Amino acid sequence: MEDVVRAPHAPRLVTAVVALAFVLPGFVGIFEGIDWLRSDAQSVALGAAALGGGVVWLVLGLVVQWLATGTVEVDGLGVRQISRKGELRRSMRWDEPHDLYCRRLRSRRKGAVVSTALIFRPYAGRAIRIDGRHEGTEAQHAAWRASTEVVFARLWPRLQGGERVAFGPIELGPEGLRLKGQTHPLPSIRGVSFVRVENSAFERMSIAVEGRKKPLLVRSGKVANYSVLLRALERLRPGPAAL
Repeated sequence: MEDVVRAPHAPRLVTAVVALAFVLPGFVGIFEGIDWLRSDAQSVALGAAALGGGVVWLVLGLVVQWLATGTVEVDGLGVRQISRKGELRRSMRWDEPHDLYCRRLRSRRKGAVVSTALIFRPYAGRAIRIDGRHEGTEAQHAAWRASTEVVFARLWPRLQGGERVAFGPIELGPEGLRLKGQTHPLPSIRGVSFVRVENSAFERMSIAVEGRKKPLLVRSGKVANYSVLLRALERLRPGPAAL
């Protein structure tokens, strides 16, 4: 991967502040102004003032959001967050020890992915987040591939050497896959898939185990490097479905 892939990035704290301090009051002012304009002639001035103030406040919020939005750059060396002024906010090289988390939200009606967030957590330094809609952006796919290759090359020799490696709440070792205090031998793992459970928009990793009526469920956003986990399962125990 030689080319630089870019994606917009807005700090979540700024987005939350804009929504609460600008967008919400702006819409309240607009609707209140419309109600006053419809009520009677004596409220025309108040209605116009509220309507105009709401519009101005809403525009101010959009300006603040625009000023805070920067860029995420992904290439063969690593990932970087760049401010609108071109200043480097955070950076991480792929060869730095790190974990990758993927958080997906699914529609409660159809179960389709509506948003995807990749969080890179270096062992030293602050996390870098890449947000995207639906199944992810080009920058997310490029970062995912680069991180997976490097992390797999770091963890696979440990698994081959008989070590137990943690993937968040899941541990993988020579004795099998360990989750929630129970160890399941690798030959008993029948398949891994990603589903949405009832009354929750967060995606779950579903692990089918021989002899169990219900699959093991764990929130996929809590599983570190789950693409590496799936690749390791394929090599250690060929055949798990839907990897």
